Amino acid sequence: TIQESDTQLKHTKALVDALSPTKGLIAQGLTGFVNHFIEMVNTVIDSIWTYPLKLEAVVPSSNGFELDYYFPFTSGEELKHHKDVSDGSEGMKSVFDLAFQITALKNLDLLDYPLVLDEFGANLDRAHREKSSEMITKVMEELGFSQLFMISHFAATYGSFENANKFVLDATNIDR
Repeated sequence: TIQESDTQLKHTKALVDALSPTKGLIAQGLTGFVNHFIEMVNTVIDSIWTYPLKLEAVVPSSNGFELDYYFPFTSGEELKHHKDVSDGSEGMKSVFDLAFQITALKNLDLLDYPLVLDEFGANLDRAHREKSSEMITKVMEELGFSQLFMISHFAATYGSFENANKFVLDATNIDR
């Protein structure tokens, strides 16, 4: 009986370790999914950003029973490492947010929902605004997004969309 109990205890401990939400199969599955998602987000980022900018694979750090994920990235020709996307410039954060939104809507099969871009491009230079508009147009055509709701002060951004209804609330707020 003692030998059977020891064997059962050993198997139970192995099962608990394997299913641990911080370092077992559950954590590995979550990390695998998140890293696959990051690869898809990087594809969108690559179509916008004019110099190297890439999210790195996440490595979960356990803090008790909770998993904390940071989203590290590298940027610039020197591939400078940053601990988390929150350390990026406002323009980088805009691109990270757009890439995440497009990837999430695509993966959730919510292409009939509007792609909502509020003040998108406000923190981007002209080249990045133009590239992002090109990418948004391409994504809408290729993925079949049926709606885009954009608020922008840049005619170069909203003006690039054909067959679109445009409303100008105050022409003095438009940056040509």
